[in-house]
Amino acid sequence: MNELRCRPKRFSPDRLNHWSTLSYEEKRAEFLELTASPYWPLLPTEIQSRIHDLLNA
Repeated sequence: MNELRCRPKRFSPDRLNHWSTLSYEEKRAEFLELTASPYWPLLPTEIQSRIHDLLNA
């Protein structure tokens, strides 16, 4: 199995700041991909909230 496919995406301030430059459609696609990840529930609530806020901005 490919080791890279098993790793979660990195959630960093830079990645979250990148969201502010995306279109709504791009944000929505990223959001759906993130929430479908088995790692989503493991993220701190603060990061989940920030992602929700950025999607709805």
